Amino acid sequence: MQRAIDHPRWGEDMPTAWVPLELELLQEVENGNNIISRSQLETLNAENKTFTLTPNQLEGFLKIQHSLGKLIYFDEMNLRNFIIINPVYLIEILRSIVTDKQFWPKKESCTESFRRLRKEGIIKKKTIYLKWEQDEFSHILPFKEFMLDILIHLDIIVSPRTDLKNLPLPLHTVSFYLVPCMITNPDNTNYIATYCNDKTSIVLAYTFVDDVIPPALSYRFLGSILTMWDLKIYNGTRMIFCDLTVVEIDDEHDIAVQVKEKRVVVSLVHHDNKTRIVPTLSSSIQECLTAAIYRISEFYSSLSTDGSNHQRVNTTVPFEIEFGVFCQSSICYLHHRKMPSAIKVTWKCHQHRTEHDVRYLRYWYAEKKPAESCSDICSGMYIVEKGIHC
Repeated sequence: MQRAIDHPRWGEDMPTAWVPLELELLQEVENGNNIISRSQLETLNAENKTFTLTPNQLEGFLKIQHSLGKLIYFDEMNLRNFIIINPVYLIEILRSIVTDKQFWPKKESCTESFRRLRKEGIIKKKTIYLKWEQDEFSHILPFKEFMLDILIHLDIIVSPRTDLKNLPLPLHTVSFYLVPCMITNPDNTNYIATYCNDKTSIVLAYTFVDDVIPPALSYRFLGSILTMWDLKIYNGTRMIFCDLTVVEIDDEHDIAVQVKEKRVVVSLVHHDNKTRIVPTLSSSIQECLTAAIYRISEFYSSLSTDGSNHQRVNTTVPFEIEFGVFCQSSICYLHHRKMPSAIKVTWKCHQHRTEHDVRYLRYWYAEKKPAESCSDICSGMYIVEKGIHC
């Protein structure tokens, strides 16, 4: 009851004109229909004569009903043509993929595919369709493309940027997906020991107010990273584990992401030496990651609003940005606003009473302005994604 009272729409008057359409949707659910198309909804709306909603009113109805948890509707290009009118139905969709071994399909090919899913986080599109062909999930098949789009939108499954051989992959030819939340294998490589150290990497952390980060948030963040950069292949191993994900920026730079209690720890790695990290590249990466984690935070806060800009609730950002320094046997953190001035290059860890050179941590917020000449360590221009860096 208290959680209901805390909802931002508690106590608001709702239009009487909504009642007939609400009742008709409830009747559809009772008749066994969990999803309806936008055209079906418009037909039901038109049948209400006196209480027919205008297109704008119908859109507002959908968004507010979504915020109240009465239905699921996303106003996105490839999602707005269907509405899940029974929210519990989404659980059926999720458990068809995010499931325990005892519920795997009995076909040998599917069993092997699900073993790979737990080990590498990879599932083929045809395996998903085979799962949905089972009697238990056959009701999903008429909406299979829409359901895949929903799972991608929620970052349950992630469309990769490259194929299994790390070759560019056009979106319309995607044959497999990554499912970070299903991976159970821990990192068994020497990557962290080799590259995530004071010599080769700089560290940034998103430290959350809560003691533990919700798993869904961290999975969405990983999903965002995997859509921006290619998953790294290191000594023949795809670098995605339950405790580590590494993506490749170019031939010299990687990003390693770990979730440790209340922190999402991001290490920007240069294969040779952190002094060779490109400052503007570092700050661009920081901006991309921060924007992504802001959007994810907004996504969760929007679940309790109607999604319209003028009525969106202003929420407090649930995390702080910190810098990490390799201190004795662990990483110690300082708030990014407490960085020493540009003149001072060291910071003292009060816990271990150790001085650290933190000049390279400023790369996370390097200014992007033209220079008349290159630095001594510049090796020339090269292309990173869609930009040219020097």
